[in-house]
Amino acid sequence: MSSTIEDRVILILKEQMSPADLESLKGHEGPFSALLSLWSQPAYAGRGFWEKLSQITDIPSARWRSAFSRKQKPTSAMIEAVAHLWPKYAFWLVTGITDAANGHVAPLTALTFPEFLHAEQPGAEPYFLKSIALAKRLFEEGNVNLADDEARLAAAERELPLAHWVGGDLVKVAYKLVEHPEYQELVRAWEAREESRSEHLGRVLGTDRPWERQLEDVKLSGGKMTPIRGADPRVRHQSSWDLFYKKQIGDDDS
Repeated sequence: MSSTIEDRVILILKEQMSPADLESLKGHEGPFSALLSLWSQPAYAGRGFWEKLSQITDIPSARWRSAFSRKQKPTSAMIEAVAHLWPKYAFWLVTGITDAANGHVAPLTALTFPEFLHAEQPGAEPYFLKSIALAKRLFEEGNVNLADDEARLAAAERELPLAHWVGGDLVKVAYKLVEHPEYQELVRAWEAREESRSEHLGRVLGTDRPWERQLEDVKLSGGKMTPIRGADPRVRHQSSWDLFYKKQIGDDDS
């Protein structure tokens, strides 16, 4: 057993409730400045966080506080709300692992393994958010009674009457939604994500990290770089962009 969903909900909320101190990273050449260009500042952080979360999710702030302090387990509605608000964390929230190269990351408050990387894939979250919005709209446009368990399940289910899987009435609604501008925006969001994939993979795999060449040039010219304080010496040999953990050369496992 690894961390639990309860643990992971708390770690996401811990990250989102406090504004990230990114100002200290500005002006530094290196992986941090590259990460900074992708990082999404917590939208609801600061004073009134629990109240803002309650307004957005229709879940009382007292229940969010209780889940955060382990006085109750997160409900299915809470878990779904967290996944919908921060879909880049949804895969990690449920499984405890990341798939960072494809946009499924963990919050900075969480230790990840077997992957090392926390960097977001450019364009992934906008695509996830647009997909979630359209999935909700499908049920709204189809006039599905969301309060009725049987009606909701019937709308979502496909059946196998003969040799092919067949959906219900929402299939027609889906094809109507294809004509809407929101659906075309979704397609463009996916295309934008895929266009940025090669550059992102270059950074992740280490084949395209411009700052590393710049740092090497500085060293060759005799210049010195001011280190960022607080770096963990155990991971100092790795780039923040490395997808996997790498053993330090000469490490004796002591």
